[in-house]
Amino acid sequence: MALKRHVSTSTTAPGAPVATVVRHSAHGRLPSLRGVHRRRLSTWATVADDVDVDGQQPKGLVEGSYLHQGERCPYWKIPGARPSSSPPVVLVHPVGVGLAKWFWIPLMIALQTKSFDSDVYAPDLLGTGGCSAYKAYQGSSSDLAGEWADQLRSFIANEVQEPAVVVTQGALGTVGIELAAGSNNTNLVKGLVMSTPPSWEAVSSEFNPLVRGAIWNLLTWPGGHSPFGKAFYQYASTEKFLRQFSSKNLFSSAEKVTDAWITKIISEARPADRRFAIIAFLSGLWRRDRVKKMGHLPKSIPVLGVFGDQSRTIAAIDEQRGAEDLRERYANAMPSMVKATILPGKNVLPYERPTEFASVLQEFISSL
Repeated sequence: MALKRHVSTSTTAPGAPVATVVRHSAHGRLPSLRGVHRRRLSTWATVADDVDVDGQQPKGLVEGSYLHQGERCPYWKIPGARPSSSPPVVLVHPVGVGLAKWFWIPLMIALQTKSFDSDVYAPDLLGTGGCSAYKAYQGSSSDLAGEWADQLRSFIANEVQEPAVVVTQGALGTVGIELAAGSNNTNLVKGLVMSTPPSWEAVSSEFNPLVRGAIWNLLTWPGGHSPFGKAFYQYASTEKFLRQFSSKNLFSSAEKVTDAWITKIISEARPADRRFAIIAFLSGLWRRDRVKKMGHLPKSIPVLGVFGDQSRTIAAIDEQRGAEDLRERYANAMPSMVKATILPGKNVLPYERPTEFASVLQEFISSL
């Protein structure tokens, strides 16, 4: 039986987070999700005041949580200006040391500044943030992107409860591809926005399973991390490494790598149970040949590609390829890509250029 939400909001003081109370009743049905099994398992609560980046926090930010494969996973939601007139947006954060849904705070603020119509959701993926349990269910043969796509199918069906515009960042573009290519996709995905998608090699060829297995076995032991894996993660969590990596691979200049960015990553990276998804990601468990799926995405799910004018894929094999080359390859492989935009910046456009990215996203949604 479908569940219908009754939502009331209140604020305790000017500028304080909005507390949202959700009461469930077994009335009503959502036609847009026919055939999707819905089982709401949310618990809503006010988000703490310290959820911010550079001292900024989106207005009305609330936190919900839901169960996926026995794990309770949190997500954030900010209310849209006119949610009934615009599809909801689901933000899929990048994966890296200390990264989680907080990555989207600058974009959320930029969207609110523009009086964005849509409700916006930002979930933590398995193995990140507050959804820390992830054990690579099939070891080195796991398809990490496929498993995260399964999580998002559950999230959209059970929590969002209507087709959403899915926005992915970086290598998590593979998750967007899997989500849009999956069964019942048009009941879940209204549109797909891929911000600085991964290198062409990462989506057009199989990562050598022997190499993948070797890296996995080097970094993990049964039931946990190997000493080398622990040592590597600790080094990758140091300020020196994070600042150098961010300057070279993520931001358009070293000046864009703020102390707030580094501090937030280090604080989020401390819990040991947040390492496993990073190890799985570094082992290449997300890399598969997805070109066939990309070519068969339904045209009813339009795709927007957003590239930075200084984009350079992190993989050395692609070092000489820039945004124009990558844009052309994706556009040729995806008939459903209706537009490919290049913005100033490098590889984390929603964070480095949130205002410009918000404008592009708003324009895309208006065209749906």
